[in-house]
Amino acid sequence: MGEFGPIRRLTNSTASRWANAGMVSWTVMEEPAVVSPIAMDRIKTYSFQEDRLQSNMNKQTETLAADPCPLLRPFCHQVGGHTQFLQLDESTVCKPLIPRELSFYLNAPADIRSFTPKCKGVIQTWHQEGRQYWKRFAMDEISVTAPRSQISPHRTNRHDVPLRISLAGYEGISYHPAHTYTDGSSQFFLMFENVVSSSKFQRPCVLDLKMGTRQHGDDASAEKRNRQMAKCAASTSASLGLRLCGMKVYEATSNKFFVQDKYFGRRLDADGLRKALVQFFASGGARRAGIIGAILERLRLLRKAIEQQDTFRFYSSSLLIVYEGCDENCEFFLGRDYHFLMMDEVGPASRADNCWADCVDVRMIDFAHTTFSGYLGLDERVHWGPDNGYLFGLENLTDILSELQGFSLHQRNALSY
Repeated sequence: MGEFGPIRRLTNSTASRWANAGMVSWTVMEEPAVVSPIAMDRIKTYSFQEDRLQSNMNKQTETLAADPCPLLRPFCHQVGGHTQFLQLDESTVCKPLIPRELSFYLNAPADIRSFTPKCKGVIQTWHQEGRQYWKRFAMDEISVTAPRSQISPHRTNRHDVPLRISLAGYEGISYHPAHTYTDGSSQFFLMFENVVSSSKFQRPCVLDLKMGTRQHGDDASAEKRNRQMAKCAASTSASLGLRLCGMKVYEATSNKFFVQDKYFGRRLDADGLRKALVQFFASGGARRAGIIGAILERLRLLRKAIEQQDTFRFYSSSLLIVYEGCDENCEFFLGRDYHFLMMDEVGPASRADNCWADCVDVRMIDFAHTTFSGYLGLDERVHWGPDNGYLFGLENLTDILSELQGFSLHQRNALSY
C-alpha cells in the first residue's frame, strides 16, 4: 500500500506494453510502505470511493467506443521540460495530464488565454487485446473539483487533497494534483494547439525561457523547495528573473538545427545569457531587427496582461518564443566557445520591420504549479498583486532584446552609406 492508495501490480507483458507506448506504469513494491497516520486517515476516507470509482473506471474502459488510437510520436520541436510531448496530428500536440494544470486551463482569464496555446481537451488511451484505443473529451465535457468536506484544516496537508476529475461521465481521483495522472489502466493527455505547426513555420527557431525569480509552487515539499531555491540562486533566475531551458536555431550553411538544453542554460551567467540570445536570433539574417521588434510588441502586451492578474503566480512556467529561420547565411553566429563569428550582411530587409508579426509567436506554457485566489479552495495562501518575479523577468528580457534590435539596426544601416 502506497501513501495515497494501493499499488497495482502489473504483469511483465503489460508493463512492457505500457513502456513501449510511453505510458506511466505503477511501481511494484516488494515491501509494504510505512503509512503516516494522516495519510491513513485519507486512505480510509477515500477507500470506499476509490473502490467504487475503480470499478466504474474498469467498466467505462470496457464500454468506451473502440476507436484505434492514431500514432502518437515524439514532438520533434520540444526544446525544454522534463515531460515528453507527443504529436497527435499536424495541428495538435499532447502532454501527460497534470490535474493542477488542467484546472488552470479551465479557469484562465481571457487576457491570459490569448498568450497560451489553445487547450483542445483531453484524450484517454488504453490497450485492449494488443491494440491501443482512445477517446477524446472536449473542454466543455471536463471538470476538476475538490470536495470541500475532504479538505484538511491543516495548511501542510491542503495540497495533498485528492481531486475528482470528470470527463463526460468518466470519473477518477488524482491523489497527486501536481503529478501526471493515470488510473492504472489508461493514460490521459492534454491536447494543445501546435504553435510551431508547418502551416506557419517551415524552419521554426524555438526558445524556452523559465520565467520568474521563484520556481517552486506553494504545493512543494520542503526538500523540493530548498532544491529549487538553490537552483534559482545559482542561475540567472535570481539575477534576471529568467533562465534558458532550451533552444534550437536553424543554421542555413549546414541545413541543420543548432540545439542547446537546460543544463547549458543553468551554467550561464547574465553575460552568457545575453550571448545565447544573440545566438538564438542568428538565423534571422537581415530580418532580425523586424523579428525582434515583433517579439517586443508581444512582450509589451503580455506584460500588460500579467499586470492585471491580481493573485496569479506563474511559478515554474515558461515563455516560448518562436520565429521563422531564414535560408540565408547569417550575419553572425555565436560559436560554442562564445566568440562572435562575424559574417557578411545579407542585405536590407525585404519589408518594413513592423510587418513581421506573422513570422513570430510568443506563448506562456507549463502551469503545473500556477496558483491564484480561489484555486479549488486548496491554496490557502493568497499572493496579492501581480507576479512581480515574472514581471522582473519580462523587464530584463525586453531590455536585452531591445539592445539586440538596436545592434541589428546599426549593423544594417551602416551598410546603406
